[in-house]
Amino acid sequence: MQKSYSNKATKNNLKLKFIFSAFAVDYFLIPFKAGTYGFIFCFLILALVKLVLFSMGKLDVISFSLADVLFSTVGFVYAYGLKVLRNID
Repeated sequence: MQKSYSNKATKNNLKLKFIFSAFAVDYFLIPFKAGTYGFIFCFLILALVKLVLFSMGKLDVISFSLADVLFSTVGFVYAYGLKVLRNID
């Protein structure tokens, strides 16, 4: 025998999936995208400063260390947190 599902139960299940997907998009995907932009922005600022210092002769070699990546991660955290706080309203 086949199981029959009520139309109301199916609608509630779909509604729950929609609410969860909207929650995931609002609080994970969109902030992650903003955080990625923040990371890239901070890393590009660092690269530009190093390029200018190299062209002025202040640096012998352009190199990136773990500290540069950690600084860019601060940009990720800042942009991610800002986007999550904006979505709370």
